[in-house]
Amino acid sequence: MREDTTKNPPHITHVERKIYKNLVLTHKMHKNQAESYQTETSVIKLLLIATTISVFIVLIAPLDYNISWGIKFGLALIDLFLILYESGFRPDEKLQIHKNAVSQLLNLRNTFAIAMSDYTLGRIDQKEFLHIRNKTSQRADSIYSSAPSVSRKSVRKAKDETRKYLSKNADYLLKEIKTKD
Repeated sequence: MREDTTKNPPHITHVERKIYKNLVLTHKMHKNQAESYQTETSVIKLLLIATTISVFIVLIAPLDYNISWGIKFGLALIDLFLILYESGFRPDEKLQIHKNAVSQLLNLRNTFAIAMSDYTLGRIDQKEFLHIRNKTSQRADSIYSSAPSVSRKSVRKAKDETRKYLSKNADYLLKEIKTKD
């Protein structure tokens, strides 16, 4: 059932704008954190490959190369540290968790943007829109509570990106969003 938009045109409130802004911001925070973990994972893997090959070469090197035990021990220690770091902090797992959060938040953000647009265009009534808004808010809260924390650097970068995104890409529904929190 559609509302009569001639009497009361649908209005997106500050609550809906805030939900949308938070979805954009949180999506960008987890995206930045995932990028950070991707870089960390790549560097660790390259270092592991390099040190493992170096340890192997040094250990099988003929005795006449006269490689000191200190160098052999140092390379083995670096390799062991990298293995322990990777298995203890598990950057691959953290990367995957943030990627999942990014995917879920993007889907939720897009779904909510479509609902806001449909509501303002009169395609859905207020009751349906409020139902979608409440479900969106509940799903977002669930994602927020289950997702791991992000670094301050990711938050700062995400705030700048969100401000630029909303000022550049926000349609007529979202122009009133304030991004200076």
